[in-house]
Amino acid sequence: MQEHFNENYMDSYQYPKATFKGKLDNFSIVSLNANNSYDLNGVLTVKGFEKNIQTTVDVKVENDQIFISGSFFVSAKDFNIKIPSIVRDKIANQIQINIDYELIEKK
Repeated sequence: MQEHFNENYMDSYQYPKATFKGKLDNFSIVSLNANNSYDLNGVLTVKGFEKNIQTTVDVKVENDQIFISGSFFVSAKDFNIKIPSIVRDKIANQIQINIDYELIEKK
């Protein structure tokens, strides 16, 4: 079903990637401690359509590494993804996007 969705509705061959560009509000590496929460504001681009995203993410430090995690929801219509009514009931109205980043210092 996922392959069918990607081929027929997401146009994965033409648009193989989605992108997210954002910024953590009031983030400071100097004041970072073990566990923090920050507002994340950015733009998610899917199939050439953009949607502003605002969510809260958790930022934690372990062993000199920074981990960022969180999630947000979007809908297919946010990105002009047309789903025929015959299969609409089999696809979730809201799609959860999970954010999991591991930042490692380049040496």
